[in-house]
Amino acid sequence: MRSIRRQNMTEASKDLLVAIMIFAVVGTAAVASSNPQFCVRRYVNGRWISKGNCQSYTTINDAIAKKMRAEKAEIVKPTDSTPIRNEGPYHVVSKNYPNHTIGIHSSGLPYIIERGSDTFYIVRPGLTGEAGTVSLESSSLRGRNLRHKSGLMYLEPPDGSGSYRSDATFYLREDHFFKGYFVLESTNQKEHFIRHQYGRIKLSRGDGSDLFRNDSSYMLKN
Repeated sequence: MRSIRRQNMTEASKDLLVAIMIFAVVGTAAVASSNPQFCVRRYVNGRWISKGNCQSYTTINDAIAKKMRAEKAEIVKPTDSTPIRNEGPYHVVSKNYPNHTIGIHSSGLPYIIERGSDTFYIVRPGLTGEAGTVSLESSSLRGRNLRHKSGLMYLEPPDGSGSYRSDATFYLREDHFFKGYFVLESTNQKEHFIRHQYGRIKLSRGDGSDLFRNDSSYMLKN
């Protein structure tokens, strides 16, 4: 009796080994629920190709295949706290000098210059991750962002500090002073806006004058 049991266990082990080998080769396998015959299935180009008695089965790997399809089809959407380069690059055009844009002077500093090749990516949200904010990254000096420091604007790479991220993050307020134009207000110095003055790009507190409103108003153009 013991020898018969051992023989039956050996045969069962062989059957199990065959099943494992089939699973390893084809990637997926299923066992027929109403018939002990194996159903072998391949997942090829987004659909199943079956061999054997597959009309009624319990699929071992269906859940995995479903997950694979979902992961392949999933579109990862950025959250408000994930800065991405998603707009541009654009010319940032001055309202009162429509042939001039924010650009890079020969000194390497941001100036308002005659429209040339200098453009910026609009990064939303800004580097602080706050919803509704933007940062401006140079398209020619990648990784360098407009940031304010001691009332002046600079084009600098991140230094890993929170102060840098705050200095390089702004509220873009559309139609703020003039319809069709936006202003860039500092997130860490309220009521301070990016403006040009004597050619230099600065961060200044609004003084209510027509000159200031014009100097701080811009539009984006390709």
